[in-house]
Amino acid sequence: MTRTSYTSARIAYDRAGPRGDLPVVLIHAGVADRRMWDPLWLPLTAERDVIRLDLRGFGESVTRPRGLLCPADDVLDTLTEVGIDSSHLVGASFGAGVAVEVALTRPEMVASLLLSAPGGSLIAEAAAGLRGDGRLGRHPGERTRPTRTRATCRYPGAHVGPAWRPRSRRDPRRGTAHI
Repeated sequence: MTRTSYTSARIAYDRAGPRGDLPVVLIHAGVADRRMWDPLWLPLTAERDVIRLDLRGFGESVTRPRGLLCPADDVLDTLTEVGIDSSHLVGASFGAGVAVEVALTRPEMVASLLLSAPGGSLIAEAAAGLRGDGRLGRHPGERTRPTRTRATCRYPGAHVGPAWRPRSRRDPRRGTAHI
C-alpha cells in the first residue's frame, strides 16, 4: 500500500518506484482523482519512479483552487517540493490540458508529454495574461506566417500495444490519419 504524502499547500500525492531515472508524473482527469491510475500503479512503480497527485479540489487535496493556472501550479509546486527538476508528464483529459499548461509555463521541467484525450485546458482563457510577457502568443507588431502542423490521430478501436506500427502513412484499417 502506498502512503499518501502532502505538500506544504496540502496537495496530496503518492510517490513510489526506484529512483534514478526521470520520474513519471500522472495527472488525473477532471472527473477523477489520483486513484484513477490504480490499475497502472503497481506495474509502473515496479520499474519507474512514479508520482501521482490530486489537484486542488480533488481527492484528498482539500486546498481550494486560487486561479486559472492553479492546476499547473499544483503540479509545478509539488515537483519543486519533492526536488524534481524534470519529469515525464502523463495526463488524461483535463490532466492532459494541465500537462500542456505545465509544459508551456516551465518547458525546462518537462522531458516529455503523453496526452490521452486532451481537454479541459484553461490556457486559452489565460492567454491574454500570458501574451504580455511573451510566454504565449505573439507580441504586437510581430509578423506572422502560416504554420504547417503535422499530427497523427488514432481512432478508437482495438487495443494497440507498444509494438504496433502503421503499415503505411495512411492506413484506415489501422485507424491512422495524418492531418
